[in-house]
Amino acid sequence: MFKAGGEEVMLTCETGDILLYSTPPNFDTCLVIEGERMEDPGESRYFFHVAIALDANRKIEARGKTVAIDQIDYGQFAVFRPPVPPSRIQAGIEAVRECIGQHYDWLAIINDGMSYLTRDLAHLPDKWVASSEHKRKICSSLVALYFKTASWGPKFGLTVSPEDIYEAVKEWPVVGLTAG
Repeated sequence: MFKAGGEEVMLTCETGDILLYSTPPNFDTCLVIEGERMEDPGESRYFFHVAIALDANRKIEARGKTVAIDQIDYGQFAVFRPPVPPSRIQAGIEAVRECIGQHYDWLAIINDGMSYLTRDLAHLPDKWVASSEHKRKICSSLVALYFKTASWGPKFGLTVSPEDIYEAVKEWPVVGLTAG
């Protein structure tokens, strides 16, 4: 709820909003946070997962098994609304919808883990990671595809993390919808 002119208004997500999660619910996601801490020490907050709002009730995300549409879990994430023109939002959403059913990219996760643990000294061959990326997604590569198709934001490489997505959108938080 948000007070506007003395009236309580229920804020909801809009198509193209970026949802960033910072409270890990399980051991796997705690490991992602630890990796982010190793990569960028000293930050006040780390993000382990990112999704894209399709509308006020549904989001698209890559989580563990496949790319899928799920119900939005309000109160669990911080919301960012980068200034992507509406016509480009639709192009980006259509591109990520084409990924529904794609398998989760565990090769990218293993590569990220190796990179975090060795401070970028060891990782899988780029060709392996690149070939897997065309057929599989992780949450942040799905958002990177959205941005690329919508012609917005930085150009991300093979290894993109929820933290990288946060850096791209941090200037556009949605006040009243941001979880603590």
